[in-house]
Amino acid sequence: MTFPNVVFIRHKVMNFRKWKAVFEAHSAARVACGCQAAHIFRRADNPKELVVMLTWSDLAKARQFLVSEDLKAMLAEVTVGDRAPDVFLLEEVEETFVATLRDSTNSAPPRPAPDGMVAPARSVAFEQADEAAWRAADASSAWFR
Repeated sequence: MTFPNVVFIRHKVMNFRKWKAVFEAHSAARVACGCQAAHIFRRADNPKELVVMLTWSDLAKARQFLVSEDLKAMLAEVTVGDRAPDVFLLEEVEETFVATLRDSTNSAPPRPAPDGMVAPARSVAFEQADEAAWRAADASSAWFR
């Protein structure tokens, strides 16, 4: 599964059911702008905080949607938190598969991913550096609210 162009939106909602109804009512406008899918996540320790991941066929169209009158109308219909949402426009750099990465460190031939591609082998030094970076980020919870 690839997500070449993604918009991540993080915000708090006062009433999830009302927010969801408004979000769904505006789905046609997102699709008309090229939105391919919407994934909604809630924080496990704070169900009023949401992360919405929207996948797009074209990042330029996603940018247009983010400044559209329809989005402004949607936000006017439902209360979202006490501050502006965090919005991230992302382009996929790489897709890796955990099973393939595990196989590559065991000297076994890598298994193909569902799309037939094979993830590149990763060195042990790279994995250790990656693990150290994640542990440091996890210890400093400044990014996590």
